[in-house]
Amino acid sequence: MTQRAAMLGRMHQEPFDFNFDFIAPYGWFASRRIDAMTARHGRSVNWHSMLLGVTVLKVMGLRPSAVPRQGRWRRERRAAFLPVQG
Repeated sequence: MTQRAAMLGRMHQEPFDFNFDFIAPYGWFASRRIDAMTARHGRSVNWHSMLLGVTVLKVMGLRPSAVPRQGRWRRERRAAFLPVQG
């Protein structure tokens, strides 16, 4: 058995670490399918919740107040796409 095959064999026996942000929509979509996917490959799942926004702020060294709020941007985008009502 080659070294690569041995490594892949060990990798397929270890649990899959699933880090998810429970606020993010893509995290929710992935969480709905992760159990079936890992079962199909004969692996278990270690669930790890996280707050991606907080993590990004920490890595970038920003304070939450340094990040611009999106309320005004959302209102402008909504106004641009919704029909004008009289």
